[in-house]
Amino acid sequence: MIKIILRIACLFSSERVSIQREIATRAEKKRGNLDMELEQLLHVYDKLNSIVKKQARKRPVGVSEIAFLLRYPKSSLNLKNGRKIPLNDLERIRKQI
Repeated sequence: MIKIILRIACLFSSERVSIQREIATRAEKKRGNLDMELEQLLHVYDKLNSIVKKQARKRPVGVSEIAFLLRYPKSSLNLKNGRKIPLNDLERIRKQI
């Protein structure tokens, strides 16, 4: 049910690039598309990932968590479909901070 809502939200969203793509771009030392700091990107990615994992385990998800998923619908759909950042890249970026 949430996937359908996220797909509809993608149509009306202003999210230019998914969080995963932005982190991967910055890991390659290229110029990013979003105006967020790297720490903020990692925080958003971790929060989205934890909400998606919580849903996958059939645990109740609050309204505020669903609203957070709807703020980043492309990134949320990518996580729900299993498209994550490789762990090595993620650790390398965290070491940069």
